[in-house]
Amino acid sequence: MNFNSKTWKSLIMDGAKSMDICLDLDMIDKFAIHAEELINWNKKINLTAIIDPFEIAVKHFLDSIIPISIIQKQGHILDIGSGGGFPGIPIKILKPSSSMLLIDASEKKVIFLKNLIRILNLKDISALHVRGEDLKFKKKFNVIISRALSTLFEFAKISLPLLSDHGMLVALKGNITKEEIDKLMTLDNGKFKIEIKEYNLPYIGDKRSIVIVSN
Repeated sequence: MNFNSKTWKSLIMDGAKSMDICLDLDMIDKFAIHAEELINWNKKINLTAIIDPFEIAVKHFLDSIIPISIIQKQGHILDIGSGGGFPGIPIKILKPSSSMLLIDASEKKVIFLKNLIRILNLKDISALHVRGEDLKFKKKFNVIISRALSTLFEFAKISLPLLSDHGMLVALKGNITKEEIDKLMTLDNGKFKIEIKEYNLPYIGDKRSIVIVSN
């Protein structure tokens, strides 16, 4: 299946519709360019283990845009561990007026991200080679999102100092355990609200969770 094919683009369009997300053709065209660049660069650097076009559509792009209804503010968004550009780039495509920073600890991945930003002609978005814990923008971001960090505790510990007042952390995860939530609540004396939204990926039904931490 070719990324520029009607079949692949329909997968994205119909999958998004099933989640009540409306995409236009320009957005989907940008997704296709992103997917092509991902696979081309993946031959040189390790960006993704997912290389099947169907799985890329579902497990990368559709998974990345599921929290779009939660991210309503048009403020500053940070994607920690952006890697191949997920979820940050698809979210930026859907919310072009948002300001976005993508960060990753791998310099090669950041080079890929900068190239992708240029090719897609995205504005008010940048990529930095830095670890989240070394970022110096205290209380700057309205939304901090990640699919990359292994535990909620690690994500929140890194992110809470960077979060603006009335901001929120958005973690895209698989199954969430009570132990993870209990450990998360030990941070900052638990002075934040936690909301968990569960959903299934279109077509394949894999279970996912969005964990929202707000201050």
